Amino acid sequence: MTKEWAPSLAFRRFQGKQYELNRLYWTQVISHEALGQVLEMKDKATQTLNALNMDIPAMRHFHTVEETKQWAPEYLNRSRLHLLVICAANLESYLKEITFWHLYSNGYKSKNAKKLDAIGNAIGRPILSRSSLPEPLKYAQLLFHLDFGTNLTKWQRFYKLRCAAAHNGGMVTARTLKDIPDLTSPLHHPIGLSWKELKDALASAEHIAKAIDQKATDKRLRLNEVKHELDELKSIGNLPEKERLWEFIHQNYGLKGLKRREKVNIEAELY
Repeated sequence: MTKEWAPSLAFRRFQGKQYELNRLYWTQVISHEALGQVLEMKDKATQTLNALNMDIPAMRHFHTVEETKQWAPEYLNRSRLHLLVICAANLESYLKEITFWHLYSNGYKSKNAKKLDAIGNAIGRPILSRSSLPEPLKYAQLLFHLDFGTNLTKWQRFYKLRCAAAHNGGMVTARTLKDIPDLTSPLHHPIGLSWKELKDALASAEHIAKAIDQKATDKRLRLNEVKHELDELKSIGNLPEKERLWEFIHQNYGLKGLKRREKVNIEAELY
């Protein structure tokens, strides 16, 4: 029988970030469509800022209505590439967070602080000490006994596109063409991303994170996460009143089913 999955705080945060990314994207799409509808009614040769009567310095956008209409779809393509950078950061952040709590909750922890011990650091190093995704994701398959399948293959390519955006401003270099041979953009031209590609990246990231979370998360891990969150709140003086603590925990973290002894210990540490 498959255990019932209660998501970690790390996964819930990951989903929240992805939701905000989606909101950002669809706001851009709405803006693009609205701009196109308005410009259809304007003289093609007029400066766009004049046609829209906008209080923006002319040097900020010195294109005609026709030029703006032609460029707008490319704007969306390039914006999607930049959103891929955020998606990669969200997945990388989740992977580091869940790896730490997985190891910590399995006993690889220092006695005097919320840190991993030497063995935990050694086990987690291929993920926790890397600012990347392809190799850490490969290692995560071993650590969590998973096979990401085509989602890993997709993210190996998506991460190369992410690097082109983050390190080259989204422009094609000779290195980019070597790393991504099927890229159609010519040398020194901007890279774009279709909605189909961005949607695929978002879905693949979700599948990977969910597979890890379903495998790694248990009551012990979630309890450690919540205790850490409460310690953080205590450090900045934002703990709820003791009488409201468990209501606060249920509402904000969804943690239930603790034994009385566990609750007493948490209260003793906080108040």
